[in-house]
Amino acid sequence: MKVTCKVIQDLLPLYVDGVCSPDTAALVEEHLKDCAPCQEAYHALKEAPSPTPEDGADKDAAVAKGLRKVKTGLRRKWVIVTAVVAAVTVVLCYGGYLFLHLPILSKPIVSVRSVSVEEETDRLVVSLQGDYSGIGGFPLAVVEGSETGGTILVLNSIYCLADPLTHFFQGTLHWTDEQITDYYNPLTLESALRFDSIPWIAERDEEDIEVLRDSMKIDFPGGDVTQVYFYTGPAQKAWDRDYVRNHLHDQCTLLWTAEDGVVYQP
Repeated sequence: MKVTCKVIQDLLPLYVDGVCSPDTAALVEEHLKDCAPCQEAYHALKEAPSPTPEDGADKDAAVAKGLRKVKTGLRRKWVIVTAVVAAVTVVLCYGGYLFLHLPILSKPIVSVRSVSVEEETDRLVVSLQGDYSGIGGFPLAVVEGSETGGTILVLNSIYCLADPLTHFFQGTLHWTDEQITDYYNPLTLESALRFDSIPWIAERDEEDIEVLRDSMKIDFPGGDVTQVYFYTGPAQKAWDRDYVRNHLHDQCTLLWTAEDGVVYQP
Protein backbone atom coordinates (compact mmCIF):
# COMPACT_ATOMS: atom_id res chain seq x y z
CA MET A 1 0.00 0.00 0.00
CA LYS A 2 1.32 3.40 -1.00
CA VAL A 3 1.85 5.76 1.93
CA THR A 4 0.26 9.16 1.31
CA CYS A 5 1.83 12.54 1.96
CA LYS A 6 -0.71 13.19 4.71
CA VAL A 7 0.44 10.16 6.64
CA ILE A 8 4.11 11.12 6.19
CA GLN A 9 3.47 14.71 7.33
CA ASP A 10 1.70 13.37 10.44
CA LEU A 11 4.83 11.33 11.16
CA LEU A 12 7.32 14.13 10.46
CA PRO A 13 7.24 15.67 14.01
CA LEU A 14 8.12 12.27 15.47
CA TYR A 15 10.86 11.80 12.85
CA VAL A 16 12.35 15.23 13.44
CA ASP A 17 12.33 14.70 17.23
CA GLY A 18 13.90 11.22 16.72
CA VAL A 19 11.25 9.43 18.74
CA CYS A 20 9.80 7.15 16.05
CA SER A 21 10.75 3.51 15.45
CA PRO A 22 13.47 2.54 12.90
CA ASP A 23 10.84 1.13 10.54
CA THR A 24 8.86 4.37 10.65
CA ALA A 25 12.05 6.42 10.14
CA ALA A 26 12.96 4.27 7.08
CA LEU A 27 9.45 4.73 5.70
CA VAL A 28 9.66 8.52 6.07
CA GLU A 29 13.17 8.70 4.54
CA GLU A 30 12.13 6.59 1.55
CA HIS A 31 9.18 8.91 0.90
CA LEU A 32 11.17 12.11 1.29
CA LYS A 33 13.57 11.08 -1.52
CA ASP A 34 10.97 11.69 -4.20
CA CYS A 35 8.35 14.05 -2.57
CA ALA A 36 9.06 17.79 -2.78
CA PRO A 37 6.05 18.93 -0.63
CA CYS A 38 7.00 16.58 2.19
CA GLN A 39 10.64 17.67 1.91
CA GLU A 40 9.49 21.29 2.29
CA ALA A 41 7.40 20.37 5.36
CA TYR A 42 10.40 18.47 6.78
CA HIS A 43 12.77 21.44 6.37
CA ALA A 44 10.19 23.79 7.91
CA LEU A 45 10.01 21.61 11.02
CA LYS A 46 13.81 21.37 11.20
CA GLU A 47 14.21 25.15 10.96
CA ALA A 48 11.49 25.96 13.50
CA PRO A 49 13.00 27.20 16.82
CA SER A 50 12.89 24.72 19.62
CA PRO A 51 10.87 25.71 22.70
CA THR A 52 13.03 27.26 25.42
CA PRO A 53 12.62 27.12 29.21
CA GLU A 54 11.57 30.76 29.03
CA ASP A 55 8.76 29.87 26.64
CA GLY A 56 7.60 27.23 29.10
CA ALA A 57 7.80 29.70 31.96
CA ASP A 58 5.83 32.28 29.97
CA LYS A 59 3.21 29.67 29.22
CA ASP A 60 2.99 28.66 32.88
CA ALA A 61 2.74 32.33 33.87
CA ALA A 62 -0.05 32.85 31.35
CA VAL A 63 -1.89 29.81 32.70
CA ALA A 64 -1.43 31.03 36.29
CA LYS A 65 -2.66 34.49 35.30
CA GLY A 66 -5.72 32.98 33.69
CA LEU A 67 -6.44 30.93 36.80
CA ARG A 68 -6.10 34.04 38.96
CA LYS A 69 -8.61 35.84 36.76
CA VAL A 70 -11.02 32.94 37.06
CA LYS A 71 -10.59 32.87 40.86
CA THR A 72 -11.07 36.64 41.08
CA GLY A 73 -14.21 36.44 38.99
CA LEU A 74 -15.61 33.61 41.11
CA ARG A 75 -14.73 35.51 44.30
CA ARG A 76 -16.56 38.60 43.06
CA LYS A 77 -19.59 36.52 42.17
CA TRP A 78 -19.61 34.95 45.65
CA VAL A 79 -19.29 38.38 47.26
CA ILE A 80 -22.25 39.64 45.21
CA VAL A 81 -24.32 36.53 45.98
CA THR A 82 -23.48 36.77 49.69
CA ALA A 83 -24.37 40.47 49.78
CA VAL A 84 -27.69 39.83 48.01
CA VAL A 85 -28.54 36.95 50.36
CA ALA A 86 -27.64 39.07 53.40
CA ALA A 87 -29.75 41.99 52.13
CA VAL A 88 -32.73 39.73 51.44
CA THR A 89 -32.36 38.14 54.88
CA VAL A 90 -32.31 41.54 56.58
CA VAL A 91 -35.36 42.72 54.63
CA LEU A 92 -37.28 39.53 55.44
CA CYS A 93 -36.33 39.63 59.12
CA TYR A 94 -37.21 43.31 59.47
CA GLY A 95 -40.43 42.80 57.51
CA GLY A 96 -41.30 39.84 59.71
CA TYR A 97 -40.58 41.88 62.83
CA LEU A 98 -42.87 44.69 61.63
CA PHE A 99 -45.58 42.19 60.69
CA LEU A 100 -45.47 40.48 64.09
CA HIS A 101 -45.75 43.87 65.82
CA LEU A 102 -48.64 45.19 63.78
CA PRO A 103 -51.57 46.02 66.08
CA ILE A 104 -54.36 43.55 65.36
CA LEU A 105 -56.82 43.70 68.24
CA SER A 106 -58.00 46.08 70.94
CA LYS A 107 -59.08 44.50 74.20
CA PRO A 108 -62.79 44.86 74.91
CA ILE A 109 -64.00 46.92 77.84
CA VAL A 110 -64.98 43.73 79.69
CA SER A 111 -61.27 43.01 80.17
CA VAL A 112 -61.23 45.97 82.60
CA ARG A 113 -62.20 44.23 85.83
CA SER A 114 -62.06 47.17 88.23
CA VAL A 115 -61.23 50.86 88.45
CA SER A 116 -60.24 52.70 91.62
CA VAL A 117 -58.20 55.67 92.85
CA GLU A 118 -55.40 55.60 95.40
CA GLU A 119 -56.20 58.57 97.60
CA GLU A 120 -52.68 58.81 99.00
CA THR A 121 -50.99 59.02 95.59
CA ASP A 122 -53.74 60.37 93.26
CA ARG A 123 -53.26 57.44 90.91
CA LEU A 124 -55.98 55.65 88.97
CA VAL A 125 -55.66 51.88 89.34
CA VAL A 126 -57.02 49.84 86.42
CA SER A 127 -57.19 46.06 86.86
CA LEU A 128 -56.88 44.30 83.50
CA GLN A 129 -57.72 40.66 82.73
CA GLY A 130 -55.77 38.46 80.31
CA ASP A 131 -52.62 40.52 80.26
CA TYR A 132 -50.53 40.04 77.13
CA SER A 133 -49.43 43.55 76.29
CA GLY A 134 -50.42 45.60 79.33
CA ILE A 135 -51.84 49.11 79.21
CA GLY A 136 -50.64 51.93 77.03
CA GLY A 137 -52.05 55.34 76.38
CA PHE A 138 -51.51 59.01 75.81
CA PRO A 139 -52.82 62.38 77.02
CA LEU A 140 -55.07 64.72 75.06
CA ALA A 141 -55.40 68.40 75.87
CA VAL A 142 -59.05 69.30 76.31
CA VAL A 143 -60.30 71.51 73.49
CA GLU A 144 -60.40 75.21 74.35
CA GLY A 145 -63.79 76.35 75.54
CA SER A 146 -64.61 73.00 77.14
CA GLU A 147 -66.37 73.23 80.47
CA THR A 148 -64.14 70.66 82.14
CA GLY A 149 -60.71 71.77 80.88
CA GLY A 150 -57.63 69.83 81.97
CA THR A 151 -56.17 66.73 80.29
CA ILE A 152 -57.93 63.67 78.92
CA LEU A 153 -56.02 60.42 79.50
CA VAL A 154 -56.83 57.71 76.93
CA LEU A 155 -55.79 54.18 77.89
CA ASN A 156 -55.67 51.15 75.61
CA SER A 157 -54.52 47.55 75.53
CA ILE A 158 -53.52 46.41 72.06
CA TYR A 159 -52.57 42.93 70.89
CA CYS A 160 -50.03 42.21 68.19
CA LEU A 161 -49.08 38.74 66.91
CA ALA A 162 -45.83 38.85 68.86
CA ASP A 163 -47.64 39.03 72.23
CA PRO A 164 -49.37 35.60 72.30
CA LEU A 165 -46.43 34.02 70.45
CA THR A 166 -44.05 35.25 73.14
CA HIS A 167 -46.25 33.80 75.89
CA PHE A 168 -46.63 30.56 73.93
CA PHE A 169 -42.85 30.01 73.68
CA GLN A 170 -42.40 31.03 77.32
CA GLY A 171 -45.02 28.49 78.34
CA THR A 172 -47.22 31.15 80.00
CA LEU A 173 -50.05 31.25 77.48
CA HIS A 174 -52.32 28.99 79.52
CA TRP A 175 -52.65 31.29 82.51
CA THR A 176 -52.88 34.72 80.90
CA ASP A 177 -56.68 34.58 80.51
CA GLU A 178 -57.08 34.15 84.27
CA GLN A 179 -54.41 36.65 85.25
CA ILE A 180 -55.50 40.08 86.49
CA THR A 181 -52.87 42.82 86.65
CA ASP A 182 -53.11 46.28 88.17
CA TYR A 183 -51.82 49.33 86.29
CA TYR A 184 -51.18 52.66 87.97
CA ASN A 185 -51.84 55.92 86.11
CA PRO A 186 -51.03 59.26 87.81
CA LEU A 187 -53.86 61.78 87.57
CA THR A 188 -51.84 64.87 88.45
CA LEU A 189 -48.41 66.19 87.56
CA GLU A 190 -47.38 66.10 91.23
CA SER A 191 -48.47 62.47 91.49
CA ALA A 192 -46.48 61.57 88.37
CA LEU A 193 -43.42 63.39 89.71
CA ARG A 194 -43.54 61.83 93.17
CA PHE A 195 -44.81 58.31 92.53
CA ASP A 196 -44.73 57.64 88.74
CA SER A 197 -46.64 54.49 87.67
CA ILE A 198 -44.77 51.87 89.68
CA PRO A 199 -47.07 49.58 91.68
CA TRP A 200 -45.63 50.41 95.07
CA ILE A 201 -45.34 53.79 96.78
CA ALA A 202 -41.79 55.10 96.47
CA GLU A 203 -41.77 58.86 96.71
CA ARG A 204 -38.90 60.67 94.97
CA ASP A 205 -36.84 63.28 96.76
CA GLU A 206 -37.30 66.99 96.01
CA GLU A 207 -34.17 67.32 93.87
CA ASP A 208 -35.32 64.56 91.49
CA ILE A 209 -38.76 66.11 91.32
CA GLU A 210 -37.43 69.50 90.23
CA VAL A 211 -35.18 67.93 87.61
CA LEU A 212 -38.10 65.99 86.12
CA ARG A 213 -40.77 68.66 86.38
CA ASP A 214 -40.35 70.35 82.99
CA SER A 215 -39.87 67.11 81.06
CA MET A 216 -43.02 65.52 82.52
CA LYS A 217 -45.29 68.46 81.81
CA ILE A 218 -45.73 67.03 78.31
CA ASP A 219 -47.85 64.27 79.85
CA PHE A 220 -50.28 66.87 81.19
CA PRO A 221 -50.77 69.27 78.25
CA GLY A 222 -54.00 70.72 79.67
CA GLY A 223 -53.10 70.45 83.33
CA ASP A 224 -54.15 67.67 85.68
CA VAL A 225 -56.26 64.83 84.30
CA THR A 226 -60.01 65.46 84.36
CA GLN A 227 -61.23 62.43 82.34
CA VAL A 228 -59.92 58.92 81.69
CA TYR A 229 -61.16 56.78 78.79
CA PHE A 230 -60.43 53.21 77.70
CA TYR A 231 -60.14 52.84 73.92
CA THR A 232 -61.78 49.82 72.26
CA GLY A 233 -61.82 50.89 68.60
CA PRO A 234 -59.71 49.56 65.68
CA ALA A 235 -56.25 48.56 66.88
CA GLN A 236 -54.59 50.23 63.90
CA LYS A 237 -56.04 53.59 65.00
CA ALA A 238 -55.21 53.30 68.69
CA TRP A 239 -52.33 55.80 68.53
CA ASP A 240 -53.92 58.22 66.07
CA ARG A 241 -54.72 61.08 68.42
CA ASP A 242 -57.02 62.92 66.05
CA TYR A 243 -58.98 59.75 65.32
CA VAL A 244 -59.29 58.87 69.00
CA ARG A 245 -60.33 62.41 69.92
CA ASN A 246 -63.09 62.28 67.30
CA HIS A 247 -64.33 58.90 68.61
CA LEU A 248 -64.16 59.38 72.38
CA HIS A 249 -67.89 58.81 72.74
CA ASP A 250 -68.44 55.89 70.36
CA GLN A 251 -65.18 53.90 70.53
CA CYS A 252 -64.03 54.69 74.06
CA THR A 253 -65.50 53.99 77.49
CA LEU A 254 -65.34 56.64 80.21
CA LEU A 255 -63.68 55.21 83.32
CA TRP A 256 -63.25 58.21 85.61
CA THR A 257 -63.83 61.96 85.82
CA ALA A 258 -62.47 64.50 88.28
CA GLU A 259 -66.04 65.62 88.99
CA ASP A 260 -67.76 62.23 89.46
CA GLY A 261 -64.90 59.89 90.36
CA VAL A 262 -65.08 56.31 89.05
CA VAL A 263 -67.96 56.07 86.56
CA TYR A 264 -67.26 52.62 85.07
CA GLN A 265 -68.52 49.74 87.18
CA PRO A 266 -67.86 46.30 85.59
